[in-house]
Amino acid sequence: MNSKVKRIVLDLCILIIPVLIMFFVTPYLPEQIPMQWNASGEVNWSIPNKFGPLLGVIPFILYELVRMKYDKKKNV
Repeated sequence: MNSKVKRIVLDLCILIIPVLIMFFVTPYLPEQIPMQWNASGEVNWSIPNKFGPLLGVIPFILYELVRMKYDKKKNV
């Protein structure tokens, strides 16, 4: 397998696995998912649990941002 195919497979795994996990976990989450707390420990804002699977995309976005940063350094 060449490196381009390996990278595509890795990208797909990093995208698909967290999203699948969130689809399976979402029914067990509370109606509102806390997203931010203040200094006294109270919830500042939350999202409905139906948006839970979208949270599974965050690891992929972070991975792509880090990868782009290091790819730029490698090419310079």
